[in-house]
Parts: sequence; structure tokens; C-alpha cells
Amino acid sequence: MTQRYKTMIKTPTATIFFGNASHAVIPDVIRTTTLRPLACPLPVQQLFFQNQVHKNQGLAITEETRKNYTAHLVHDSDYLITHLPNIGIGVLTADCAPIALIDPRNTAIAMIHAGWRGSVGGIVLNALAHMNNLYGTQASDAIAYIGPCAHTCCYQIDQTFVNQLPGWAHAFVQNNRFDLVACNSTILRQAGIPAEQINLNTSTCTICNEKFLSYRRNSLNPARQPSIIWLN
Repeated sequence: MTQRYKTMIKTPTATIFFGNASHAVIPDVIRTTTLRPLACPLPVQQLFFQNQVHKNQGLAITEETRKNYTAHLVHDSDYLITHLPNIGIGVLTADCAPIALIDPRNTAIAMIHAGWRGSVGGIVLNALAHMNNLYGTQASDAIAYIGPCAHTCCYQIDQTFVNQLPGWAHAFVQNNRFDLVACNSTILRQAGIPAEQINLNTSTCTICNEKFLSYRRNSLNPARQPSIIWLN
């Protein structure tokens, strides 16, 4: 189902950019450069993207580690967290859900690449736990934004897909479709983020909305749309 969404979301703590096909990035191109890979200017000195492997682990960009992660798409990581100013952390998607987390109390942020494997594998919980360990983030303080991704209107699946899901995730399967947004919003809520702090109006279906790149619509297109968050 196509709906309106905002490309840029500004909050008192951080700004989120949810790109579309007009901001397309080809991963193999940015793998060999540290230049800004985007057509849109961002008020950050450096962007960080890492190699997404559809799992549930991620990296923290700190003063100590940032020099190790300047090259794009080298280290396996499906989420990034930071509390550093003047940098942007991002993911590249084409149906998977980009999920931004903001901790206004401790001035920390995360960007998560949540495909169905990472989602049911606990990637949101791992990112929150990582933020808690480094920055003291409490889920009750966090604000979440789910970006453009495959919606239940178009996310058709088969029995092989269903057989790979844990039992609890079958609740998000109906009429041979998987509800990736509901799955992640439920996990966020059960993690302790209040429902009113989980923003779903920042998402739209990437499959039926041709303003977005979709692997399911065109698996031969290597481009991905970026989602980035940075501290103000």
C-alpha cells in the first residue's frame, strides 16, 4: 500500500534521512571509496556504512574505533551505533527495514538493517543492549522510526519461508504474506519502547511504490537506497 512518508525527519536530538531510488547507491562502488556516496548533501564530516550480512550483530563507532571503519562495507555489521557528533551512520536497503533509534537522554543513536532474518533473530534487542552497555540507554527513553520496506500488502512468502520462522513469528504471517513492520514494531514495544515512541508513518511499501528500490520487484538491480542518522 502506497502512502506518504518523509525523506528527512528532524528531532531535537538527531536527524534521520530515509532515501529512495533517486538517492541510489551501488554497494560495489562505494566499497572502494571513502567519498560521500550520496547525491544529497548532509551536514556531517563522514558517513559510515558496513557490510550487511542479514544477521543480528553490529558495531559501535567510537573515538577509538572510527578510524577502523572509515572504508565502506568492509566489516560485517547489520547495525551501527554511535554517540559521536559530525558523523552519519547508515544502512542500505531494498525491501529490508531500516530502523532508526534515538536516545535523547544519553545523546546516542542507532541505524539498523532489519531483514526478516535479523528481525526474528533479535537484531533490535541486540542494538538496544549494545546502546545500554556503552551509553546507558534505557528502552523506555528510546524513540524508534521504521523506514521504507516491504509491507504486508506485497510481501508474499511460501511455506519454505514460513518453515524458517520461529514459532512466535508465525503471528505475523497471514494469507501467505509476512508483516515485517508489525514484527519489528512488536519487538520494539516488547523491548520496552512505549508504543507512542514507535513511529510507523515514516514507512511505506518499497515493493508497490516505484519511487523506491525493491529487490523483490527487480532482483537484478544492484542499487540500494540509503538510510542515515546523525546527531544534530
